[in-house]
Amino acid sequence: MDFAFAVAGVPFLIAGWRWISVDPAGADWAQLGRNLGAYIALILLWRFIRNVNTRTAQALTEEIETVKGKAADKAP
Repeated sequence: MDFAFAVAGVPFLIAGWRWISVDPAGADWAQLGRNLGAYIALILLWRFIRNVNTRTAQALTEEIETVKGKAADKAP
């Protein structure tokens, strides 16, 4: 994964550290749950975008090759 996803996971590490070492009551569990849900949604959305981007790139490459082939056939 990208560095950005690793950085986005830092709040979970901080909450885990607070829970283990300092004071479990100091962690805002509702906020942590919302952050975790958003983080999972971000990962799933990123995978979807990456797959669509790959398919689009393949389709465009095929179209470009087709146009190049037609242009080469017309060349004298």
